[in-house]
Amino acid sequence: PMVRIVDVPAALEAVSFPADAACDLVLAVEDGRCDWNDGPFSLIVADGAASVESVGRDADPDATVEIGALSQLLVGARAVEALARTDRLSVADAEAADALASAFTERDRYLREGF
Repeated sequence: PMVRIVDVPAALEAVSFPADAACDLVLAVEDGRCDWNDGPFSLIVADGAASVESVGRDADPDATVEIGALSQLLVGARAVEALARTDRLSVADAEAADALASAFTERDRYLREGF
């Protein structure tokens, strides 16, 4: 689907996550168009909700994701495992991949707009 996150914290905090999702990591976002999105963020997902804060550039990321890939994860268009096989998402280890997969699940999407 055609979707793009323009404000990482606002977008991630606005959606519901699976109630059993558990994620606490530093996610480095690469965004060449919106410099306010470009950089590392603390992402904590618990009880179906996310808390997201920008962290210093010296933070060691658990995962690095391109903004388009994060947009696809957010709406459930692609799975973490599929994106990790591309150059659009890299994860430091299996634990980080599992944490992301628990929060970002692939699912059906419904667009309420007619084209």
